[in-house]
Amino acid sequence: PVPPIPPPAPVNHPAPEMGPDGKPKGDVQTPPGDAKPTPNAPAKYEFTPPEGMQFDQASMDLFEPVARELDLTQEQASKLVSVVAEIEKAKNKGVQDLLAGWTETAQKDPEIGGVGGKDFATNIALADKAITKFGTEALKADLAKYGMGSNPEFIRFAVRLGKAMSEDNTNLGGNPSGTNPDLAHQMYPGLK
Repeated sequence: PVPPIPPPAPVNHPAPEMGPDGKPKGDVQTPPGDAKPTPNAPAKYEFTPPEGMQFDQASMDLFEPVARELDLTQEQASKLVSVVAEIEKAKNKGVQDLLAGWTETAQKDPEIGGVGGKDFATNIALADKAITKFGTEALKADLAKYGMGSNPEFIRFAVRLGKAMSEDNTNLGGNPSGTNPDLAHQMYPGLK
């Protein structure tokens, strides 16, 4: 038979020293819920954007309450903001590279730029003429805002439209004379 295992020896914890208020004093943990930790978050976060960048106030207004909820120190919050700023900088560089690539592609395209790019300015003027005639102000604003006016396929479309306007001298946008002949008279001018 195996002898029984003896029970563990009792552990003697010294009683905590009591303060004048009858509560333990010294390094005694306060039960959870009773403690009010000192906040790490500053009263107001101060952020300095990296050189050449600006912070979007709406984004910062979203970030600050989260940083405060997480009780981030100024240093911790600034580090996060710096990382996000670097991500945004990389995204912006990617967009700028894309737009520059589109412009270069359009200039080298034989239909848009011609041989050696010699027709590029002329064709861009034709594209602009088409956009001016048929594009709304909202379209023009979006083309500028989002860079789509640099897209070679959009330029090709607008150049073709501009050339069609010039070659056919067709009134694609209405009847400037103020009259409105029916389609048969437009197709067959000799029709009585």
